[in-house]
Amino acid sequence: MSDSSKPSSDVDAVPTVALFCAPGTPPETAAPLAAAAEGRLAILAYDPAVIAAALARGQRAVLLWQSAREALAQALQAGQAPAAALADWETMASDLLALYRRNRRGLLLVCADLLTEGSPADLDGLRTQLGLTAALPAAPAPGPDPLPRLLADLAVPRLGGRLRQVLTELQASSLAPLPADLAPEALDRAAQTLQDQDEILALHQAQLQHLDGNVQSLLAEVVHKQGFTAETARLTTEFAAIGAQLAAETQRSLHLTAERDAARAELAKAQTATQAEKTRAAALTAERDTARAELTKAQAATQAEKARATSLTAERDAARAELTKVQAATQAAAQAAAKAEKARTSEAVKAQTATQTEIAQQRQRLAAQDSELPLLRAQIEQLQAEADRHLTTTAPDTADLRSLAQEGDRLREALMQSEKAVSRALAEARAEAERRARLEADLARSTASLQALHRQDQDLIAAQDTIRQLTGDSAGLLEALASGTAALAQLQAREAALVQDLAASSAQLAMLTEERDRMLASRSWRVTRPLRSAHRAIRPKPPEA
Repeated sequence: MSDSSKPSSDVDAVPTVALFCAPGTPPETAAPLAAAAEGRLAILAYDPAVIAAALARGQRAVLLWQSAREALAQALQAGQAPAAALADWETMASDLLALYRRNRRGLLLVCADLLTEGSPADLDGLRTQLGLTAALPAAPAPGPDPLPRLLADLAVPRLGGRLRQVLTELQASSLAPLPADLAPEALDRAAQTLQDQDEILALHQAQLQHLDGNVQSLLAEVVHKQGFTAETARLTTEFAAIGAQLAAETQRSLHLTAERDAARAELAKAQTATQAEKTRAAALTAERDTARAELTKAQAATQAEKARATSLTAERDAARAELTKVQAATQAAAQAAAKAEKARTSEAVKAQTATQTEIAQQRQRLAAQDSELPLLRAQIEQLQAEADRHLTTTAPDTADLRSLAQEGDRLREALMQSEKAVSRALAEARAEAERRARLEADLARSTASLQALHRQDQDLIAAQDTIRQLTGDSAGLLEALASGTAALAQLQAREAALVQDLAASSAQLAMLTEERDRMLASRSWRVTRPLRSAHRAIRPKPPEA
């Protein structure tokens, strides 16, 4: 881009952001923006058709407009009629608002005062809106306010009717700096100007008195001279006219002196009231900031409590679902275990009863066999003794020996059978004991299962207690959330009250400022004459040739 500070009508050359200067706005005002944009911004001449074309292509359009205060100050500086200048500005502002209403999304309105009088925060906000990376140059330090600017500062806030509505809507739709307070230094300079004018007026009065003395001496000389009656009459008439003019100037000087004293008193009163309102506004602003900080903390705490309540509710729901599953599983396991245990117990009882019956029968048989064993042994011993005795007393008979041997074999066989029966009975008893041990082990396992089910019931009861505790915690959190919401509402009500107090203070300050500026902002030509004289006195003189 060749020269970004000069308007261009070529829309195709617009890089990224198109900046248009409204009628009455010098293009030089936007030079800092073009310098900070680094080739991404072009300054174009104001044309609604060009703006519409740029917006249709999806470009970002920025419209820079001149404030009513600056337009009025320039009109006063140029000696133009203020009413006509304000009427032209109202027409221009109405056109801008109509264009903005049709293109709210793509059009950004910026007051030119933001570039010349904006704070660093205002400039950073503008840079963010335009997407610029380079920092905007700081606004120049305010110099001595000329009288037209001072009159414009005092007159614009008191404008009414359609002009006030247009000004308010345009400021609300634009990026514009906050209205600057009237600096006490400007009032001091105005008072100093009035004092300088009084000194000049006193000098003129001294010159008039000196002239009157000369006139009186000349009149005395003329009266004493004979023969100059006509000249004396003429001079007397001229001197009378000069005296009347001198008296009128004296009355005018006295009137201006009275107005000056009244203006000084009003200025002093306005300075005191302005300082008091500034202090009160600063206190209200600090209180509002404190309330906003407390409101932010309360909102953060409320969000944390909400998150915690949500987490506890989720945990409670999960625990309830898990508890329901555990209850169902436990109930099913308990029913199955009860059925199995009942069946095992019934079988064990039946088996134990049968075993006990069989053991009793075996014991009876063992007892019978045990009772038969001594008899058999006794018979065997008796037969052995008879055989021995028979052998010793008589010769052995083969048939007898054979019968005795057979009887002995029979008895031995019976003894062996009895011993085998006893061994079988003992083996069966041991097997029955082992079976009984197995049944007792099964019974112990069933008892352990019942104990595990009992422990699960205890865990289930503990889980129910935990759920009840979580429910209580959730209720407490909900109560805390409700109290936090109530506290938040109180803080919001307090902030609203502070905003109302600040608005009332602003209204009071505006009323005091209006009262203070009654004489300075008057439309009376006679009242503003001292201010015009002060402006001529403080206006820099052109260099001498």
